[in-house]
Amino acid sequence: MNTHVKEAGFLKRFFAYVVDALLVILPTILLYNFVTSNVLFKALGGNKSTDEMYSFALDSTLLKASYSSSDSTKILGVGVYSFADTKDASSIETGQTEAGYQEYYKRVWYYYTQFIYEDSTTKGRAVPLKNTTFNTTFTAEDYYTYFDSLMGLPSPSQVVLTGDSDKDDAILAGESPYFKYALNDAGTAVDIHKMPVLQKLFQGKVDAGTSSSLTTLKAYFYDTSSNSPTGLYATAVYDLTGQSTTSLQTYYSERLSQQNYDIWLCAAVVYAPLQLIFFLILPLCLKDGQTIGKLAFGLSVVKIDGFRVGFKEKIIHQLFVALLGLFILLPWSTIGILLYFLLAAVDYMVLVMSKTHQSLHDRLAKTMVISKKESLVFDNEEAMAEYAKTHPEQFPELKKNTPSAEELRIAQEDSILDLSTLNKARDEAHSMTNFDEYEQKKDSEISAKTPSNQPQVNLTKDESPDEEVVVDEQAMADLAKLEGGTPTDEGEVSEEEKETKDANATPTPENKPNEEGFTDETPKKGN
Repeated sequence: MNTHVKEAGFLKRFFAYVVDALLVILPTILLYNFVTSNVLFKALGGNKSTDEMYSFALDSTLLKASYSSSDSTKILGVGVYSFADTKDASSIETGQTEAGYQEYYKRVWYYYTQFIYEDSTTKGRAVPLKNTTFNTTFTAEDYYTYFDSLMGLPSPSQVVLTGDSDKDDAILAGESPYFKYALNDAGTAVDIHKMPVLQKLFQGKVDAGTSSSLTTLKAYFYDTSSNSPTGLYATAVYDLTGQSTTSLQTYYSERLSQQNYDIWLCAAVVYAPLQLIFFLILPLCLKDGQTIGKLAFGLSVVKIDGFRVGFKEKIIHQLFVALLGLFILLPWSTIGILLYFLLAAVDYMVLVMSKTHQSLHDRLAKTMVISKKESLVFDNEEAMAEYAKTHPEQFPELKKNTPSAEELRIAQEDSILDLSTLNKARDEAHSMTNFDEYEQKKDSEISAKTPSNQPQVNLTKDESPDEEVVVDEQAMADLAKLEGGTPTDEGEVSEEEKETKDANATPTPENKPNEEGFTDETPKKGN
């Protein structure tokens, strides 16, 4: 275990990742704008599908074009109109010549009554409408009737005028809140080829310039007060672009999908390689699994035990990060971006809450990110031990105190009592004849184990001729009595007395030696 590593701080790791992300995103934007969006997009046929889509939208009159500032003929995109309530408003849409509701009305009328029918029969772009009851294709007259039903007007065949203008107003309006059928020039019957007109009440308010009525009428066609615009104009736009569940029109939506795919492909061919280079290939090539961001902030990746990462740890560690960034390239861009930020947040929260400073991908790879300047990184235990030999000051935990001579002697002693040691000691005791022999033997063993420069200790008697020998007479008497005889001047029993004593001694049952050479007699007090 290498304890000479220092975990990297949270902010350093965060900013290192930001640096790496910018190294991928900024070149992607530059290469896309100046290379792939022009060359590759054109090669894929993206310009053709885009031009067809824009042409279809502009021909319907429902959408307006936005042009390049440098080239007034180049269409950058199409969008909805934003007409003001009146043509005299301070800010109006370019080309607005009437009240807002009138501008929206004439575009919706043209789309339903003429454009779909004419385009489907002449250019084959629009899908013709059908009678759902009889499954027959609409005639030119059917398109007018279809628009009447969208406005809530009754079937023309059901309209029977009474001659009373107020009652006729209600009959001609049906369920429509603001409009009624227009009559023929004679005023005797409904003319479906004419645009429905305002009811008498609202026509008077419009003529008087009542602002609230103009606002209400504009909202009837296009209401943007909610997130999803509503009204007849909004319904027509949804139908044209294929955003409505009931829409049959696919020309615009098919080309929009193709355009989005071409744009995605142009961005992906730049982004994906850069993501893999900076987050996978480069760290695998560098010794410490570093990215450019980690190099900039002095960070590196090591195994959880503190030693240098191997190829396996590096590829697991970096593959997670590389794949995380690739979520952005999912065809469903919104889902991909949400997944990316969700997983990135979880990964960082695990890092912040971890006691070992490990993120989610660190745990998977069994790695950790360290501050390289404050750490000592080695390949393995052997490399660390070799380094410690030449730099002992950096490894205080490896320093040991030099043992003393006494500690060395004790270490050399047998410190474990096992069966063989006990048997050996028993045999030695059985063969002993006196204590002097035992003590002399122990002196010899100790002398053999004691270093030559250490003074020896005599455990028996001091034979130095220069020192006076003090004899303890009582101790000699006790020793002689124990051995059975009268001690001599040197404190020993004569051999004759020993032999006599041994010959006269008859062992009793209590004193009879057992098989091991010892008696069962318990020494009495005072002996």
